[in-house]
Amino acid sequence: MSIRFLVAHSILALSMLGITAARAQNRPSQFACHRSADSFRHARRLRADAAIRPRDLVPGEADPKLNRDIEPLTGVGDEAFQETSDYEVAIRARKDDLIFFLTLDKYSPQTQPNAVALAGQVANRWRDGAMVEADGAIASNNSVEIPADTRASRTAPADQWPDACALLQPEDVRAVFGDMKVDQPRKTMGQLRYDSRIDRVEDLPKPIRCNYLASKTTLINGQREVTTNSIEMSVQNVATTVDSSKGYYAVALKVDGADTPVVGLGDEASMDIMNRIYIRKGFLTVAVRVGGGERDQALHDDAKRRVLEIAKLIVAKLP
Repeated sequence: MSIRFLVAHSILALSMLGITAARAQNRPSQFACHRSADSFRHARRLRADAAIRPRDLVPGEADPKLNRDIEPLTGVGDEAFQETSDYEVAIRARKDDLIFFLTLDKYSPQTQPNAVALAGQVANRWRDGAMVEADGAIASNNSVEIPADTRASRTAPADQWPDACALLQPEDVRAVFGDMKVDQPRKTMGQLRYDSRIDRVEDLPKPIRCNYLASKTTLINGQREVTTNSIEMSVQNVATTVDSSKGYYAVALKVDGADTPVVGLGDEASMDIMNRIYIRKGFLTVAVRVGGGERDQALHDDAKRRVLEIAKLIVAKLP
């Protein structure tokens, strides 16, 4: 659970007239308050235009985090409104020349009244163009009931993640790099991070990355020349639904610029310019890369041929 508070701005700080009036009278000028009210109304219109109400949501067409209801809120400052989504309650308010923004993660039915109480305390302490000490002790709430988080995770539990080194074993690499010496694999373990009301991290029991190094030495014009290729196999994501898997796969391609489709591998596959292939099959997304020859076109093309061969061996083992 987290609370975020942001002072959008004080019009006094933006207006020489407001600053002069504040210094002379120790209170916000009428001009500053009018400017603040205009800015707040403008912000209200922008938030309303950007919001997608839950009742207007078309399944699969928008991020649920953008779906929110906007309603006016009384009792906080001179004017306020609240935005409510499945994830948080946000309150935007104005008191004289001050505009502020407060959000509270949605953790129980008490979230909304607690957010309103916090925003009210902020507004009450803004007086004569300055923040003052609270009048007396701030009331505490020690009886917050946090129900179980029943929202479905889009990531599969740790015991469902496959072993990267089982999907690419030494004999698979030697089958493709038979002309080279293949070192033993280096395994990398990973963790799952669950972002929820109570964040937690869970160790994955099986390696999520498996790296090999293949090398060979050739004699060219009496000179020894060493050629090396790095081979990397990684489990990128295991989703709980096909739609979630497709979404993760699409983001991965966009981030790494893997925009060359590869047919015949899983449900869909694509390659980037560094000879990395992303493969999605069902709920699972993996990536395999053969590095080497980045400055030599012939070696780069050879690495591309080899990564395609390795990808076929991996796909044959995917569930």
